[in-house]
Amino acid sequence: MQFTLTIDGLTEATASELATLIEDREPAPLAVALNETDEAAKIWNLVAYFTDETAARDCGRHLAALPGIDCSIAALLDVDWVRRSLEGLAPVVAGRFHLFGSCRNGFRHWPSWHDLGLPPGA
Repeated sequence: MQFTLTIDGLTEATASELATLIEDREPAPLAVALNETDEAAKIWNLVAYFTDETAARDCGRHLAALPGIDCSIAALLDVDWVRRSLEGLAPVVAGRFHLFGSCRNGFRHWPSWHDLGLPPGA
């Protein structure tokens, strides 16, 4: 299980500065994402991904010493994101080709969520 450290309500410059601080710490996070959460108000957040809760909490304690920084730590659920992204994906028809996506144990199979009703020769 992985853990995220999130800081909301930042300016782009502050988010960028904090990202550099986090990336230079040991243990380094797996990744750091900067997200513009309100384009009109120019509000950003930062999400850092850690392999364990201890690393996320240690980083959060370090950053909490900075003025105006409030961190939250959360467990990132183990999710098969490829399978999740395909759940609502309808087949695409391009001429005689019918494109669909699904993969189980490395083998392609017909999606259970659609009755494709393929015409002959498709």
